[in-house]
Amino acid sequence: MSVILTTLAAAALGASAPATVSHQVPVTHGSTTATAIYEAKPQITTRNIGLSPGTRQGSRRCVWTADIIVERHLKGEEGVAMRTLAPGKTISGSRPGHCRNGTKAINDEIASRAPEIREHLMAVAERDGRELRTELETMGAPSAS
Repeated sequence: MSVILTTLAAAALGASAPATVSHQVPVTHGSTTATAIYEAKPQITTRNIGLSPGTRQGSRRCVWTADIIVERHLKGEEGVAMRTLAPGKTISGSRPGHCRNGTKAINDEIASRAPEIREHLMAVAERDGRELRTELETMGAPSAS
């Protein structure tokens, strides 16, 4: 629920969403050819901590966490199938001030860690290869023997 509220709040403030990192892998199973598209999407949650009294400097901070969700879209001759894979990667940090004022800075910080996110995405895609072939077999795709 808080993810939805955070996303809605970011949209209402006109903040840009963090960039999605993607990777494509051609898949051939028998005579069937498809493309597996892996996308890493950060789902950000924020929480304000500390105080901000009016007469002195406050200690308010925004603590944020981005769970990196990897989705696999399988595009083939018979349509598109989507599956969410286990997250497994979390990026977190904190910024001074209220969370609503730091949305762009949080998105920029996540974008600056794109190489780390891409490395995670590639590892998930590699681990998913065997499971993807099993799924193709159970979907009734003809097998080359």
